[in-house]
Amino acid sequence: MPVELEYKYLIDKDEVQYDVLIEKLISMGISYRVLNISQGYLPKAGRLRKITETGPSGSMSQKFIFTYKHKLSFQPGDLEIETEISEDDFCLGSSDCSFNIDKTRVVFNHGPYTWEVDFFNDRSSTNGHYLVLVECEVQDGVQPDLHFLPEYLMGGLQYRVPLGDSRFSNKNLSFIENAKNLYEICR
Repeated sequence: MPVELEYKYLIDKDEVQYDVLIEKLISMGISYRVLNISQGYLPKAGRLRKITETGPSGSMSQKFIFTYKHKLSFQPGDLEIETEISEDDFCLGSSDCSFNIDKTRVVFNHGPYTWEVDFFNDRSSTNGHYLVLVECEVQDGVQPDLHFLPEYLMGGLQYRVPLGDSRFSNKNLSFIENAKNLYEICR
């Protein structure tokens, strides 16, 4: 069970666009994956996610995940346990979920790191994304070297989120108005 340290970076949602990011990664010769993630939180503990990956040829695959996450009290980071579940179990639990979010995630390796760029989708409007976050998860406790963050994303960097800042948890970012206010405060 690995300890997870997530370094997050708030990106200017008006500067960094999904389509342009994909073009930049292609031009740099960086392979990437695109995941559409629907996520909700169960009342007592845990979260459910449906992850749909679209391949370069247009092929699609889906998986359903249950995650238990616990903030450690004796060291920085979280204990995270994930397991794949059936679609039936996902559907059964989804009706009890709250704090639901939809996001499009672009995952790529650059340098020694795996970067995840989350575009939080605003389902209630045609404005697209209400927030863009870059995340780099490490297990050795060493903060990622931002020289390995592509220039396009680095140019949109607005705020380095302190480790453990719960304002930037997915659960808290599920409140769209709260996330928009947080975006304005941290710019």
